[in-house]
Amino acid sequence: MEKIQEKLKSPAARESFSNAVAADPEFALPYERMVPISAQAEKWAEVIDETNRALELNPRGTLDLWYYNALGNYHLKSLDMAETSANKSLAMDPLHVQPDTEQLLAVVLVAKNDLPSALQYLRNCLTIFHLAEL
Repeated sequence: MEKIQEKLKSPAARESFSNAVAADPEFALPYERMVPISAQAEKWAEVIDETNRALELNPRGTLDLWYYNALGNYHLKSLDMAETSANKSLAMDPLHVQPDTEQLLAVVLVAKNDLPSALQYLRNCLTIFHLAEL
């Protein structure tokens, strides 16, 4: 039922996942499912709390967990954490399934005033997008 609510972007989806967390706080999947909902609502502190909890339960994490952790940290101005998480997401994504990570890392690096590195990640984005069109 939660997956259907999630696909429909139902407000009840978050409540369903919260109920799943309450039933079993040691189960990582509901935290992972709440993260995109929190991000869409721009609730960055919740994004960080949920990704951190999911990563406590599964330290390896997933491509998306690290991406959302980076995104939340960026919005909360924790730029070092955002960079670290974005790099972990990229390391798990050799096929660039999540191309937004390259862009996010570039934005983080601009905020950190590392323009040469940011430019390199933006070039990577252009290469990825060009290859995707072929």
